[in-house]
Amino acid sequence: MLLVGATQAPGEAGSAAVSATTLRVNTQTNPIGLGDASPELSWRLTGGRQSAYEIRVASSVAQLENPDLWDSGKVTSGETSNIAYGGAPLSARKTVAWNVRVWDGSGTAGEWSAPASWEMGLLANRDWSAKWIENPDYSYFSNGVATPLPVFAKPFALTGQVTKARLYMTGLGQYAATLNGKPVGDAVLEPGQTSYFAEVNYRTYDVTPLLKTGANLLGVETGSGAYQRVITPGRYFFQNNPAPVYGAPKTIAQLELTYADGSTQTIATDTSWRTQLGATTFSSWWSGEDYDARRQPTDWTAAGTLSGSG
Repeated sequence: MLLVGATQAPGEAGSAAVSATTLRVNTQTNPIGLGDASPELSWRLTGGRQSAYEIRVASSVAQLENPDLWDSGKVTSGETSNIAYGGAPLSARKTVAWNVRVWDGSGTAGEWSAPASWEMGLLANRDWSAKWIENPDYSYFSNGVATPLPVFAKPFALTGQVTKARLYMTGLGQYAATLNGKPVGDAVLEPGQTSYFAEVNYRTYDVTPLLKTGANLLGVETGSGAYQRVITPGRYFFQNNPAPVYGAPKTIAQLELTYADGSTQTIATDTSWRTQLGATTFSSWWSGEDYDARRQPTDWTAAGTLSGSG
């Protein structure tokens, strides 16, 4: 049986032009905080198969017509993923726009895709002004009882209209951060487990919508995670010979604000932050968590009521 129209393969002459959609960077849509200076680009196709592509990357959407960072030129390839950025070096915090056009099987070029974006994170130690902070009153055990985990808070005031706010932070072992009492993101068990001997991952959050005019407060609760691996009587543990406690719970955070007039402000962890032992009385990656809400004012992340020693 011969079907009407079956003599033309998808993407050949006579078909609708193929186009690129759903642009992604390292599998993410418009990501922020990338630590990869040569991220991998990908897209999906509509309208047929691809015989070639061209990628443009620029410092703004307006510059895509004459890209200042990278123009791949026409590349004969059917690949739509794992295509490494090959343009000018990208500095920390750099925001870029990019788009793609593709050619179909007959050599007909489609339209340029809608622009997408990505934003670099902090790429080197020199990009951090924040310092690691911990609670001076903390010890893992006191008289055989686990010490409650520390919390930290920093009040600050806005001096104008903020157009962009990025929070870069991490913790050892885990953290949960709030800005004006609201979580900075929807992930839990941040930042995940690493070897701790060589590295620790940090996260980047867009917290622009959480800011308010006047007084603000950034709060952090900590958890042990896998950073403190000690067999505790009555608690589940899967290792017979666990590693020792690596150190006290700590955090590092850097909130970078950009105002409408172009000026910037950084609120970073330092000795001006307040701390006290909080409501989490036990925490472990494997053994669960105990929380005593009586130990801490319910509004501490909104009112800045910490009463610790420093």
